[in-house]
Amino acid sequence: MRKALLIGCLVLAVWGGVAVASPQITVDQPEYDFGSIGLGYMVKHTFVLQNTGDEVLNIVYVRASCGCTTTDLPASSLAPGESVPLEVLVLADHGTSKNVFIYVHTNAPDSAGNANDDRMDFDIKLVVKGAITPGQEYNMAPFEVANDMMILVDLRDAAAYQANHLMGAINIPANELADRMGSLQKGARIIVYDLAGEAADAAVQTLLNSGYMSSFYLQGGLSRWVAVQGDRFLIYETPLPAAGGSITGGSSGRPYDLGTLRTEFYVLIDLRDAAAYAAGHLSGAMNIPAAQLSQWFDRLPQEKRIIVYDDDGTSATAAYQALDNAGFDRPMILLGGLNEWIYQYGNQYVLSN
Repeated sequence: MRKALLIGCLVLAVWGGVAVASPQITVDQPEYDFGSIGLGYMVKHTFVLQNTGDEVLNIVYVRASCGCTTTDLPASSLAPGESVPLEVLVLADHGTSKNVFIYVHTNAPDSAGNANDDRMDFDIKLVVKGAITPGQEYNMAPFEVANDMMILVDLRDAAAYQANHLMGAINIPANELADRMGSLQKGARIIVYDLAGEAADAAVQTLLNSGYMSSFYLQGGLSRWVAVQGDRFLIYETPLPAAGGSITGGSSGRPYDLGTLRTEFYVLIDLRDAAAYAAGHLSGAMNIPAAQLSQWFDRLPQEKRIIVYDDDGTSATAAYQALDNAGFDRPMILLGGLNEWIYQYGNQYVLSN
């Protein structure tokens, strides 16, 4: 009887030892208060997650309480004792405060020893919070510019492009599109045009086949634009092309109406010098150094949004004031300049010459 009791105790001891062995997640500091930040800016913070258990910890997924937050986790499996940084980005996109919760789900058992097996089970709740201060009405946040981003692509050869093109259009000749489309963002609205519709429909089909699902062609091309709009939003060194252009539909079925483009048109201006512009600028931005801006007042559309930026806003405020004093209806400043854009989006929509 004593021997049987001893064996039973031994079995229980072994079983209890196995049950204790498990992964366990901890965090250096579960709450981060960023204090105060201006509307439209982004907060970044890195939490450090660690497996303090004695079995492999698998981070199944991480979710946030609002769509204004993204998380980046370089590794999802941690051996005992290992740590991993969790970078959290929170955008101050509206309101007067932020109180964002980030839930980390792992294979660690809960306090009752049960596996976490549904969305309501989480192991750690992290918090990012702080106040949002209102910005100036003439500031345009990077996310607002990104939402409206429109990429115009002139499909003609370099000489024709140099002679006349729509403001902000980039030049990718039709025969080079397949090799150079990698410089375009797949999520962007892309509008291609040629002279009169000869190659634009086929170019859209090429883009669609490669995953650029928001691609369109300008109906009738540049010559049709001239017939309807004259020299609106055009930069030209030589006389404009003859008015005309076909408005018949193409096989892609993705025409873009001239009137719609006129309504949505905006001008993005990079105020830095030519070298800085060539090193990296936002897609569709014209390079007009701050000192030369007044020379363009009679060519820029007064009723449209004119969005100016530099590296950090140093010269943008003065440029905005000059445009406002000159009678432009909707001058705007890209909040935080190119530096803030890169902070939030990296090189997305950034081109170099």
